[in-house]
Amino acid sequence: MNLQQFTFRPATLDDEPALLHIDIRASEDVDRRTGRVDPKTPEMTSQAIDAIWARLANFIRFLHENGVTWLAEANGAPVAYARVAAWGHARQLTEAMVLPGYQDQGLGAALLERTFGSRALQTGELRVIRANATLQAVGLYSRFGVSPVAMEYSYTVDPDAVAPVALALAQSSDLKLQPLDQDHLDAVAEIDRAVLGFDRRILHEFWLRDGRQALALMRGNRLEGYCYYSPGFGPATCRQAADLPATVAVGLLERLKGGTRPIRIAGQSGTPHLWRALQPAGPRITGLVALMASDTLPGLDRYVLSDPDYTL
Repeated sequence: MNLQQFTFRPATLDDEPALLHIDIRASEDVDRRTGRVDPKTPEMTSQAIDAIWARLANFIRFLHENGVTWLAEANGAPVAYARVAAWGHARQLTEAMVLPGYQDQGLGAALLERTFGSRALQTGELRVIRANATLQAVGLYSRFGVSPVAMEYSYTVDPDAVAPVALALAQSSDLKLQPLDQDHLDAVAEIDRAVLGFDRRILHEFWLRDGRQALALMRGNRLEGYCYYSPGFGPATCRQAADLPATVAVGLLERLKGGTRPIRIAGQSGTPHLWRALQPAGPRITGLVALMASDTLPGLDRYVLSDPDYTL
């Protein structure tokens, strides 16, 4: 392992389109190696990646401005990068990507040293990672103060199959619906602290400014939960685990108003009651991810993760 052939530096906003290309190419490589896709599946075209950049640019700039991003260059071109975003006292590794052909050379560990700053936890710091469920990835990240706390399993549901199931779950609940807006964010922060152990108000403020659609679930005048449903499904959470199936169901019903494509839900092993509730819709598991943290996340029995998976 010879890291001297690489140059390491903090990334700039101008680097971000190139970093998205690294993200896509590295993700495609993982999908092929782990059997998630046919190895013969062609690479995404540069034009398609540029279209993804146009859709995600505001969010990626937000992550850049609210965290630390380092990249590694070879011959003057980026070949790997890592990003850690800060939510209060929590620090989440949102991306750690190395181009095929440059893997297994120590770049990942070198970039983690620069983004997390140290393998030792700072006082009061919470570290969180959504990691590829491979021994190599989990082993690397475990050297930086985190361990697995749950298994994330993504699954898809077909609109025709899930619609009657979601309707029955929603009708069985006494929760009332409102559009989630900035006026709810004090209560949202309270729920996040109870469920995740940290406040991420800045992230909700951005999502709502950027046009993400979400529901507030009310019982009387009290916010009981929330569910983001478009674009991308989740996060969704609530004060009581028993309300999670209805919280997800109302989000699914709103999402179904916008189209007939299969819906991806990022569930995790703390919510078997949600999985059981959706079983009549025939959910199909499409991916496994290790959710890792430096401490217990207290409310995983009432939490669905975000999609896309840059954040919790």
